[in-house]
Amino acid sequence: MRIRIEIGGVEILYKKLKEKSESDLIEACKETTTYLRNRARAHTPVKEGKLRNSLRQEMPAIGKDGVVGYIREYAPHVEYGHRQTPGRYVPAIGARLKASFVQGRYYLKAAVDDTRPEFREILVRWIRK
Repeated sequence: MRIRIEIGGVEILYKKLKEKSESDLIEACKETTTYLRNRARAHTPVKEGKLRNSLRQEMPAIGKDGVVGYIREYAPHVEYGHRQTPGRYVPAIGARLKASFVQGRYYLKAAVDDTRPEFREILVRWIRK
């Protein structure tokens, strides 16, 4: 599951840091990517730990965005919610389904929301170096 983050209000900071040093910009983006991964890990719901263990991170580089995401196929269903058939028996959980819709947990969105103000602070810190 991938979500592209566009953080408004930091374009000027982003541009200033890129003009100062592209390598500093990459380092700031790496720091932000790692921060997002850590926040995502903290927000990920845990039943057996499989979803949390599927969290992956790709570091940014010149011409390449940083990526934080999950490789479990059911990650989007937990994030956004899903429909199901009430009364259907599911051997994996050993029970029959009760609700016709399971609400999303929005754990990755919560991590992104936590990261937004931090990204701005990271950019400011790297500009001042």
